[in-house]
Amino acid sequence: MVAIKIRGALLLIGLCTALNLAIPSYSAESDFSVAPSRVDLMIKPSQKVSMHFNLTNYGDPHTFIPRFANGAPDSTGGTLQLSKTARTPVSFTFANGRRDVGDPVFLKTNESVNIPVTLETVGGEEKDYYYFFLAEIQPAGAREGKTSAQLTPRIGVPVIVSLTNTGDRELKSSISVFRVKADYSFTLFGREITLVETGSAVPVYLSVSNLGSN
Repeated sequence: MVAIKIRGALLLIGLCTALNLAIPSYSAESDFSVAPSRVDLMIKPSQKVSMHFNLTNYGDPHTFIPRFANGAPDSTGGTLQLSKTARTPVSFTFANGRRDVGDPVFLKTNESVNIPVTLETVGGEEKDYYYFFLAEIQPAGAREGKTSAQLTPRIGVPVIVSLTNTGDRELKSSISVFRVKADYSFTLFGREITLVETGSAVPVYLSVSNLGSN
């Protein structure tokens, strides 16, 4: 009986300790959008253009930070990615007079704000330049004595600026790779022969090279 009572007391102490050490977790719903979802602009060098982005918050109240970042196309996948090294002749100025970063904006649930931006170009090569308008949630301050992991939700709107004096774009492309991955293949008289069963799908690998400036 003595041993049973000791085990019961130890179990009760362990349970109380676990409850006291439990760290509460806090979460907030992030649901917001930016319009337009893409900007494609043709402009002459040394010109200014006014742009507007509409930010709407559908989730919990948050503070958002608008900013611009350079982009660069992925040479293999063709998608745009953030770049810290790309240098371009285009600058973006917010209403606060600062370049690339605007003032933090607090939005309640279902509240929207219009963010004006001035785009300015200087002399540069006539081609495409890539950017992102980013709207990201400002991280909340850490609670004293608590350890937490935080994510920074953000939305990136691709902004493609084409510098041109004529208003035209140079669209030149060619198919660099075109091949079929067949079920069976063999070489006959120096030529590769591929066979595909009737009714089966034919996977085609296609790569396109851009030979123009846009």
